[in-house]
Amino acid sequence: MPVVTLEDILNCPTLPSLPAVAVKVIELTSDDDVSLDELAQTIQNDQGLASKVLRTVNSSFYGLRQRCATIERALVMLGLGPVKSLALGFSLVQTVDGSATDGFDLISYWRRGLYCAVAAKSFADAAKLDCGDEAFLGALLQDVGMIAMNTALGTDYAKLTQETEKDHRELVARELRDFELQHPDVGAMLCKKWKLPDELLIPVKFHERPTAAPPSCVELVRLVGLGGYAYEALTVDEPQAAMRQLYKRAQQWFRMDESRVDEVMRGVAEDVKEASKLFGLDTGEPVDADQVLLQAQRQMIEVSRANAAQAPSLMGLDEVAGAITTTDPLTGLLAKDAFTSALVASFEACEQSGDPIAVIAIAVEGVEAIVKRFEEECALEIALGVGTLMRKHFEPMGGVVARLSRNVFAAVVRSVDHKEAQAACKRFKSDFDRHPEVWVPTEASSDVHLSVSIGTADTLPSDSLITRAEMLLAAATHAVKEARAAGGGCIRTYAPKRKAA
Repeated sequence: MPVVTLEDILNCPTLPSLPAVAVKVIELTSDDDVSLDELAQTIQNDQGLASKVLRTVNSSFYGLRQRCATIERALVMLGLGPVKSLALGFSLVQTVDGSATDGFDLISYWRRGLYCAVAAKSFADAAKLDCGDEAFLGALLQDVGMIAMNTALGTDYAKLTQETEKDHRELVARELRDFELQHPDVGAMLCKKWKLPDELLIPVKFHERPTAAPPSCVELVRLVGLGGYAYEALTVDEPQAAMRQLYKRAQQWFRMDESRVDEVMRGVAEDVKEASKLFGLDTGEPVDADQVLLQAQRQMIEVSRANAAQAPSLMGLDEVAGAITTTDPLTGLLAKDAFTSALVASFEACEQSGDPIAVIAIAVEGVEAIVKRFEEECALEIALGVGTLMRKHFEPMGGVVARLSRNVFAAVVRSVDHKEAQAACKRFKSDFDRHPEVWVPTEASSDVHLSVSIGTADTLPSDSLITRAEMLLAAATHAVKEARAAGGGCIRTYAPKRKAA
């Protein structure tokens, strides 16, 4: 491989450069007192760019109620951030597409870039952060160092990208081994040469190692990092590992639970289709996010089965563990007796602290009909799947989850009232309703219905008759019966109260 330095690459005469209008936009927006009229005029001086920006702001991607006819109006209706992001984004597409050499896979490049960008913005919006536009542009820019290295190194670098197409981490490792350079560092220096602000330069430099980002831009870098995990999960053959990392980092960095992550992922897949059209980019075949999430769920079930067989775990029991050791051998959840002990311990603790406690009981309907038509293995698949969803939705709330019988599951959650419990149950049910096709044979899906009846009970009402843990479980069980009596597939809350005097 040729020996090159960072200076060699940055001094390459064919290195990509931003269009003049993009340079001017960067210059203007670096001033806190930027004149919106001057900025609008700068963009409108490039009629091609202006028309692309207006077409995008008037698309379903932004969902404006009134049509926007001018850049000035776009700045008023959307604000500076989106218009700036679009102007620079379109300029970047023009720059990259005009700089790639033969052998460099632009479809793969833009597929990663656009999925990461849309996901980064979507996670920013979901976390209610104001940096969504910067996250979009930072993610779109993150791999620009690959373009610079390809320009300077030609076919040697293009060959490397082909060999590591499905593994971006392997690409970075091979870059260092073969060229003693890495595209995040090259990209950051190119951004500096373009005089881009830190909120764009830093995500480029740290997108492969978000935990090392400086505090000033840590949220942006983390959002770009989530975009990378989302891209990987939506495009690799085995999404389970990437989804686990995405769930972990979204919770750790932005306190976002798995249900919210799933919701964002579905939106990302749809928005990328729209963004690809708007930016005129070929990003390959569209992705079915539901199928990806279902596939990841099946892989997680298989991992849970293996773990349960080898060493059943007691997840979420640090506070009540002690003598509780009985688990369901299939799912690894608590068995009935251990759950009762956990419930009693939790109930007594909440009585002393004055905190509410909720019990959730879940009955899975339709299992026996499926087993009757097919085989017992289906019941095992369903139990494993429901157990995985129980952990996913109730353990992040501090809950203890159990399998009480063949088709009945339960959770006890401290410091949670009936509203919070019902919201968690709705998320669980919504997730459950998307999964039967994973657990049920395809030929049964049209005439065998799998559903859940859910009952909740809690100790919050001041006039509640619930004074013992056993009564709380009985109330949740009664609520399940009410859900079944209502036709099943629904959620009911039972709160016995004293009769008026």
